[in-house]
Amino acid sequence: MTTFQYGDRVAILGFSTSGKSYLAKKIILAFKRTVVWDTTGEHQELGVVVTAPEQIQYYWDRGVTNLVIEPEQEPDTGLFQSCMATVYSYLDNAMILVDEADLYADKNVILPEFATIVKRGAKKRIGYIAVARRSPELHNLVLSQAHYIIAFYHHHPNDIAFLKKWIPAPSNGSGDLEIDLKSLTGQYEHYFILYDKRMKTCLIQQPV
Repeated sequence: MTTFQYGDRVAILGFSTSGKSYLAKKIILAFKRTVVWDTTGEHQELGVVVTAPEQIQYYWDRGVTNLVIEPEQEPDTGLFQSCMATVYSYLDNAMILVDEADLYADKNVILPEFATIVKRGAKKRIGYIAVARRSPELHNLVLSQAHYIIAFYHHHPNDIAFLKKWIPAPSNGSGDLEIDLKSLTGQYEHYFILYDKRMKTCLIQQPV
C-alpha cells in the first residue's frame, strides 16, 4: 500500500459498504495533523469534535491537531466554507478528509473555499482525501488534481464509463477496467483499484 504524505491529493470512490470509509480512516490515521469533515457522523473517534471554524484555530494553537467537524445539518455549506477557509488560511502540513465530498463539490459546482484547497493546498502541504459514492457526481477538479484515484466496487454502467476517462485498466487485472470494477465484491470484497498518477501505475490492491 502506498505511503501518503502531507500535500497528497486523494479521491476515494465507491458504493456504500464497498470499503471506502474504512480505507479513508486507515489513511488519515497515519497523520498527526488532520481535520475531518464528518458528514455522516462515522468518524468521531478520529479526533476532538468541533462545530465552529474558530474552534479549529483554538485547538490547533493548543497542540490538539486531530479535529472532527460535525455539521448539524446535511449539507451545511455555510459551515463547510467557513471551516475550509480557516484550514487554508491558518494551517499547514495537514491532511483534510471530506466525507460525502460530492455534496460540496458536485459535478456542476465546487464551493470556492474547497476549490482553493484542491488547487493550492499542496503549496502549504495541505492534502485532501475526498470520499464520494457516485463518481460522476464529483466535480472534475477534485479528480483532475488528485495524485491518487482509488476505486472500489462499481457496477452502474454510467459510473464505469465515467471512471474509464480517469483511470486505466489495472496492470494486474483482466485487462478490462469494467470487469475489474465489477469483480471487487464477493470473495474480493473491499479490494480496490489504486491509480497513482505520478508513477503512472494502476493496480488492484488487497484490503488493508
